[in-house]
Amino acid sequence: MYFYHKEAYLLFLEIFLHLLEQVISSTIKFMKLQIIRFLVFSFICFSFPLMVSSQTYWDYKVKGDHAYDKAQYVEAIEFYHKAFALEKADPGDAYNMACCFSLLKDHKNAFKFINLAIDNGWTNSPWMVKDTDLNYLHAFDEWNNVVSRTQSNKEQSESKLNSSLKDELIEMEYIDQINRKTYQDLLQDQTANPAEIDKAWEKIQQSDRIHTQKMITIVETYGWPTISLAGKEGAHAAWLLTQHADANPQFQEKCLRLMKPHVDKKEVFAKDYAYLYDRVQIAKGEKQSYGTQAFIDPETKRTIFRPIEKEADLDKRRKAMGLFGTASQYGGLMGIKYQLPSEDEAKKKAIDQSKKYQELISKAKSHEEKGENVLAAEYYEIALHLSGDIETIDLLDGAAVHTQLGKTGFDNAFLFLHMAITRGDIKTDLEANSKFKPLQADDRWIELKQRF
Repeated sequence: MYFYHKEAYLLFLEIFLHLLEQVISSTIKFMKLQIIRFLVFSFICFSFPLMVSSQTYWDYKVKGDHAYDKAQYVEAIEFYHKAFALEKADPGDAYNMACCFSLLKDHKNAFKFINLAIDNGWTNSPWMVKDTDLNYLHAFDEWNNVVSRTQSNKEQSESKLNSSLKDELIEMEYIDQINRKTYQDLLQDQTANPAEIDKAWEKIQQSDRIHTQKMITIVETYGWPTISLAGKEGAHAAWLLTQHADANPQFQEKCLRLMKPHVDKKEVFAKDYAYLYDRVQIAKGEKQSYGTQAFIDPETKRTIFRPIEKEADLDKRRKAMGLFGTASQYGGLMGIKYQLPSEDEAKKKAIDQSKKYQELISKAKSHEEKGENVLAAEYYEIALHLSGDIETIDLLDGAAVHTQLGKTGFDNAFLFLHMAITRGDIKTDLEANSKFKPLQADDRWIELKQRF
């Protein structure tokens, strides 16, 4: 039981003590009763700090990261402080706190927490010297000292690591994050040129393709980059780059299989595995397991979770994988209003979703028969989000309808086809199918063909 209001807690305490008095035999002497009252009062009062706080280090850390990403640096610092009050600061979190202070032009606290990060094992000197969030600190004499200390940590930690592999992974991760940050900044800039935004998105897609090819080579050469092989930063970077390899879901699924045996050995971060698992499931049109994937509902225009398997047990699975908070808490960071359903509610929800899927497909096919391809395409797109009920034949039909729309429909046509191929149960020759002839003149067909 958790109490979030002191008044409610004290009221509970008074009622509890009163009831205790009623059940104690009237033969107990007054002094004994006072002792019992004192012991119970002391036990509950001393346990109150534990009872009022259900927040963990990870809860505060994620909130801090979220505030940091939104440039709310003061709020981020407050959350990191709360996390560090509960447990020893993770070096990456102490580093992020230093970045917040640097961006606030508070060099004393920035260096304080960079040094804390180094003391706790921070080793990522290549990232640190490029990180623009720390540019303010470069003018201070202490900067060279922290760079030197971090480099020393790096050299010691890499005595048994493949340092060149680690550096390569971190370098790709840096490019990945810089490109995405640039894109996000442009989206939030109301004066940004739409052409500039499109160019930034194209740059992300291009770097994702390059990084995916490099990751394929790395995995073929070394297997999955574990913590022992590439260090914590390198192993995490390998996951991030794979998570963004959406254009090659078969490679993502291969990496997922390679990661799985390393989770229990602590050679792969469990939460990284959980995120990639959900990503792979969604790419196949199946339900996610850990509630990490969301989308904007095309009907309500609200952000919601993609369908979840065995939804009543979702929070248990999240906790087992070390994911942030409950699904409700995690969803709240994305503006999702979510309440974990009971087992009966989850079953009903799944049945209702299945019925809705069939209704949407029926409407899509009805419009398709009438030659109303625009409307048919819209219904196929809505149905596509109902993971777990998607049929491969419907994906192929949806791809064909989008192909008929011309180049404006090609993006979704390829999306539907990639998902169908990922499922691995296509029983038709796509290249011989006349419905897809218009797509074969597109450069993306070559990439698709490699996956047949």
